[in-house]
Amino acid sequence: MAFAALFQPPSARDFRPPAPDAFASLFTNVGPPPLEEDALAADEQSAEERLLTRSSEAQQTRHPLRFTCRGLLPWVSASCALLALIVLSGRMLAPRGSFQAFLLEGWEPRFPTCEEFPNLDFLWVAHSNLNNLGPDRGAEGLVYRVRSYKGEHMEMVFNAMHDFKAFDSKMFGLHGFYGSLNVMERSNAHLKVTFKDWETKKPVTVEEFAMTFYDIDEGFAHAGIEEVTIQGDWTVAIVSKQTSIDVVHSPDFQKIKFRSTMPSMAMDSPTHPLTLTYQQFQKAVTVRFNDVDSFEISFRVVTAGAHHRFFEFAGEASILCAHLPSGGKAPVGKAYWNPKKRAPPGLVPRRPFETVALTKHKWIFEGWKVIEGAAIRPHDVIFGGKILHGTEQQPNRTLESSANGTVTQLLPRAHLGQTIMPHVGVAIIAFPVVHPPGLEVPKESRGAYDVFAITDRAYRVAAFHVTDGAHVSAGDTIFCGYPVVGENLGAKVDVKATESGRAENLLTLIPGHFVLKDVVVMQLRPLVLYPPGLEQKPQAHIVKNSKALRFDRWKVDLGSHVKRGQALLTYHRLGDRHLHVMKSNVAGVVNKLVDVFHGQIVDARVGLVQIQLISSQVGHHHEATTTSGAT
Repeated sequence: MAFAALFQPPSARDFRPPAPDAFASLFTNVGPPPLEEDALAADEQSAEERLLTRSSEAQQTRHPLRFTCRGLLPWVSASCALLALIVLSGRMLAPRGSFQAFLLEGWEPRFPTCEEFPNLDFLWVAHSNLNNLGPDRGAEGLVYRVRSYKGEHMEMVFNAMHDFKAFDSKMFGLHGFYGSLNVMERSNAHLKVTFKDWETKKPVTVEEFAMTFYDIDEGFAHAGIEEVTIQGDWTVAIVSKQTSIDVVHSPDFQKIKFRSTMPSMAMDSPTHPLTLTYQQFQKAVTVRFNDVDSFEISFRVVTAGAHHRFFEFAGEASILCAHLPSGGKAPVGKAYWNPKKRAPPGLVPRRPFETVALTKHKWIFEGWKVIEGAAIRPHDVIFGGKILHGTEQQPNRTLESSANGTVTQLLPRAHLGQTIMPHVGVAIIAFPVVHPPGLEVPKESRGAYDVFAITDRAYRVAAFHVTDGAHVSAGDTIFCGYPVVGENLGAKVDVKATESGRAENLLTLIPGHFVLKDVVVMQLRPLVLYPPGLEQKPQAHIVKNSKALRFDRWKVDLGSHVKRGQALLTYHRLGDRHLHVMKSNVAGVVNKLVDVFHGQIVDARVGLVQIQLISSQVGHHHEATTTSGAT
């Protein structure tokens, strides 16, 4: 079993507040107006960086709309007041959107929730030698052990793509729940972030996770302007309504950049990712990633005058999930969707025994072929419609299920003619769940020494490794699966047999099934050694067991001279894990040992050892066979 499944450090989301209501102020239109780059950093920008020409409306949304009514004529004031009332009424009466996750051209209003942004827990620092600055020796890089929202453990590796100057590399790593780096003025830490299996070190793909970057600010008089740039499979970036961050992205959406505009204040850094002040909300941005094995990120101090700056981040969607210290939430301002990478997610599974049917193409929806509550099997049709390839349409196409289970939810508000983007979750499917007792074996089919494999906790089955009639040894894998840890899945483990024998009956389990705790999954019939065992011979003594036992190992060999009271073998009593010793009650030479293997059950009164008696003892042992107890 992987050790990661045995140790589960707490995460910030263990203290998550209740799910918030939808935010009516979030809009997902593609293009805010262009923003000219400030002359302060123009000299340092490369041609690639100058592609970042699309800007956020941060400067505009930072200050509420104000009307100044001046002049001597009362009708001017009245006109201004009327105009203000119309604008404000339009805002107040704007329709509150719901689950509108699919459009072919542009984006409609959509209001993500905290639950749609899975967390990524930063557990500890496994290695710290970013940019070969130490303090650890060895391979270059900063390695975090992280845990996905499903409980999967992996490594998140930061490697420097170019040299940069740091203030103190000993301060790289974790500060509480936050990852932390520091960069000197006019320096750029351009890093590649890669996810790897924590055991094999091979690259892995993370299905989805959120990260928030905090305290993006600067010194007074624009000293030490901070800038964070992400390049890769980012899906959506979200800022608060009163954000102080300028957000710009390249026309091809490959890069998105967040730049500070607000001076820092003393002691204004957040202490918990799920509790932020208004000012901390203003200086934070949440980004969601989907299907990521690597991406690039830059932490840059654009201007001089501040010596060095710190950059902090965590695997939480703080803009959506965090509360104010006094309770409540700061209003959400704007979401920047990346249409080149992934559409909004649609339905998202929330429990470990659920999966989601995803679209792989652009569709024109024509109608459901299933209803909620229906049983569904692989290749059953979920909905029908047309597939869009550019300007071409492929009619009479169907989206099929890849899972076996029950449809618990269908995408709401899907209607005839609706365009659905790729990678949208359209149906939640609950896997079959096996409840105790599981396998039921009639009494007449049970052997005296049969044992039953029973689950010690709930698992999602990945593969079953035993077939009917197969011999199973203690330590062999019965099935592999993912243990259920709270509402998530832990790292994949092997569930192993603790006894040996022949598999008589098996519970039918297929990949994807959930099996709960205390479920019988297999009947195991051990190979039992029955009497008589070794036969009586003249001038010999037969050592027998008085009760059934499980053989462990021999303590003597053929031809060994034994004394009275000497150990002959070790064994376990049935149902007892303690090791016991069987001793000889005569002296002589070991003639024969019964053919028995480690772990085998031996029935009562089986001849185990034949001892040739010394001549002086022959007359005293005219019965020649005795039973031996245990000490």
